[in-house]
Amino acid sequence: MSQEITAYVAEPTEIASASACNAVQGDVNTFDLATNEGKLATLKTLNSADSLNGHEGEVLDIVDCVTKPGIRKSRDTRLPNTPCTDTYLVLMDGTVLMTQSEGVANSVREIAAMFPDFGKNTLPDGCIHAAFVAKDLPNGNTIKNLVPQF
Repeated sequence: MSQEITAYVAEPTEIASASACNAVQGDVNTFDLATNEGKLATLKTLNSADSLNGHEGEVLDIVDCVTKPGIRKSRDTRLPNTPCTDTYLVLMDGTVLMTQSEGVANSVREIAAMFPDFGKNTLPDGCIHAAFVAKDLPNGNTIKNLVPQF
């Protein structure tokens, strides 16, 4: 089974009409896959990431993002591994952070719907400033999100 990653590039009129309820469907890749530079940047991103865990409460300056299907290893050997989304965040300083959080993946899809270039050409600072927020739930799970900052 092969998996294909596609880039989503919107026209400026699409950005204006996007709403918070219309997240990008499928995978996100903000690199230009029509160029060798974009392809190599994608490969570097997928193979050089550190964990997003431990960055809770930090404001991240995100310039690029790649998501792809992944597998979350079960913590209990009696239970099966489960499908998830691997999300890679490229920060302005070149750091790459990775998570398998579906909450972060949903945040990225919503950001990509409104800012397909993650602000590189449309926001004054050339990036999305987003706080990484994690909330512990009573059942032991954690909800994680990216909250844009102004």
